[in-house]
Amino acid sequence: MGKNKTPAALALAASLLIILAFAAVLTVPAWREAFKTASADHPYIMGFIKFALLATVDEVLALRVKRAQNALPCFIGWRMLIWGLIGVAITFMMKTYSFGVSGPHLWRPTNARTNTLSFAMRVKKSPAFAGW
Repeated sequence: MGKNKTPAALALAASLLIILAFAAVLTVPAWREAFKTASADHPYIMGFIKFALLATVDEVLALRVKRAQNALPCFIGWRMLIWGLIGVAITFMMKTYSFGVSGPHLWRPTNARTNTLSFAMRVKKSPAFAGW
């Protein structure tokens, strides 16, 4: 007859359930505070979970829109792992850059010439400013 579409239909249902769960966490004040506390206490684990779930949901929904039928992306487990690792990397970069901007070592008001030279050297070596 036809292909068994049960796993793809379950993936779409799971995707919608994950979206609704994230919406509930962000709208219920007590859950939102717990989510913010967990994100502050364990930023890398939460970055992994958020990216793994939401990016994979995005891929499932994009495939649904593109093919106009329920379908699962190839190697969905590996994709979740890769998205999670990207989430950890982005969380790490955000923490690093936020400290670099507000860190006490960046600006010493005693010597403006040294500060300008120090800032220029940091900009030159930073991968964020590689396009300059």
